[in-house]
Amino acid sequence: MTTNAKLYRFALREIARFFRASEGCIVLHERARDTARIEAETKQKREWDLNLFVDFIKNRRPAIPPDLILAPLRVRNKVVGLIAIRGEERFAKADGKFLCRLADRVSRELTAREELRLLTVRARISKDILRGLRPKDVLYKLLDGLEELLGYDHSAAILFLDGEKSAFKVQAEKITWRKGKSDQIGLELPSDADTNRFLLKSSEPFTFNRSADGDWRAWGSPDYLRVMEILDYNKVRSIPVENSIICAPLRSRGELLGLLKVSSRVREAFDGDDVRVVQEFLPQANAAIRTSQLSATLHKRTIQSEKRLGILEIARGVAHDINNALGSVLPLTQAIISDTREACSDPHEFLQDMLYIEENVKLCARIFRSMLDYVKTEELGQFVAVEINKCILGAVRLLERGLSTRGIAVEVDIEEGLPTIEANPNRLQQVFFNIITNARDAMPDGGVLKIKAWKDVEMMHISFQDTGVGIRKGDLKRVMEPFFTTKKEGTGLGLSICRSILWESNGKMRIKSEPGKGTTVFIDFPRSDANAQETKRATK
Repeated sequence: MTTNAKLYRFALREIARFFRASEGCIVLHERARDTARIEAETKQKREWDLNLFVDFIKNRRPAIPPDLILAPLRVRNKVVGLIAIRGEERFAKADGKFLCRLADRVSRELTAREELRLLTVRARISKDILRGLRPKDVLYKLLDGLEELLGYDHSAAILFLDGEKSAFKVQAEKITWRKGKSDQIGLELPSDADTNRFLLKSSEPFTFNRSADGDWRAWGSPDYLRVMEILDYNKVRSIPVENSIICAPLRSRGELLGLLKVSSRVREAFDGDDVRVVQEFLPQANAAIRTSQLSATLHKRTIQSEKRLGILEIARGVAHDINNALGSVLPLTQAIISDTREACSDPHEFLQDMLYIEENVKLCARIFRSMLDYVKTEELGQFVAVEINKCILGAVRLLERGLSTRGIAVEVDIEEGLPTIEANPNRLQQVFFNIITNARDAMPDGGVLKIKAWKDVEMMHISFQDTGVGIRKGDLKRVMEPFFTTKKEGTGLGLSICRSILWESNGKMRIKSEPGKGTTVFIDFPRSDANAQETKRATK
């Protein structure tokens, strides 16, 4: 039972006792359905006219029976419900006034609790921003908090402004009218310089309401209507109609970052108090977006830095192989040229020499092709269906000769028929490259690296198990922290970046290790393929 429910029961019991009333109830207004809900009553399952209560709450001045008195309950200045007392005889006019005074006391307590709840939610979001959640999660925490406080019944979204394209992009959207993810993530909504300047100058959130004929009503300036054209993107028939919207520009240091949108299916759903709640949330929203943008920029630059380090690692590993291959090809080629000039070459020996040259040239070509595939960079955020086995084998091929020369045997066990995942293939291969490199460095005297990939009902799993030196217990807790490293020439960014890349595809990484016995890195991806969904339903 909620704290407010206890308050309602206590207040109703004492008020009914004071009036010596036969019956009483406390009613809350459900805005989404425009109905009244009995929250507490002195006697269970009594007959109450809920339509009368809705009319009273909405100030329609209904005719109230003489044996019934009503008083509004408010949170801040908004009527959220009422207290109803029914007696066996007609009530005096003074009774109604006194009930209003008692209801005001209850309203003050409700308002104080609501203010405390607002502060608690804001503090929680600030903590989430500071404790290093991935930026996308912080945005959804913000939308969760707004739902908790406003109770919006349609959706809420955060849109980022892409200055280069002059368009707003739906970065996060929470829908409450059904379970499931929004289909609008990534949607780009064109804007223009005049609208962006108008939003940048707007100091407060503003509201839009749809009229009975379906048109949007806004304040007088045509600038508001241009904003509304951007926000009114849910026009698919399968999506319920939005009838009320709060829009708040998000700014930081004189720069327009994006928009916060909260919408309801009910007309005139939001009032000044709701706007104030959104206004008080803007510092957290601005901080969340700024953190997200800085994180994305740093993430991109760090990935490129790690990739350059990776190329150097590959170059060190293959330089010896390429030198040997070319070193043996050059004198053989010179001998063939000399024999050809002197017309003394043996056809069989000539064929064998050419096959040897071909083999070594193919080896060099394969090495360079693997390096070029690793260097190739796709656009930030470009995701495609990726086959895990190809990414794993690609990373192994890059390092296999270096592993072999160090006496490290690689055992690969990949289950057939693994589903694809939505990911950036080059980044995912970089994750596997970093993990295999760490395993190699942990086995300076040789060993075994076992790579396994398999699936179960809900998840797809990958493990990298080495027989190296292991990780000390104190270090194991910190290995994924940025800049923590035990290597003399390490940056401490490798595993931190791996975790960040995996986040982009909803993947998770965990590490088990024991000094002297080796380390196992586990990577888990949620399955989203049709077979997984059907298997889950069949097992329920």
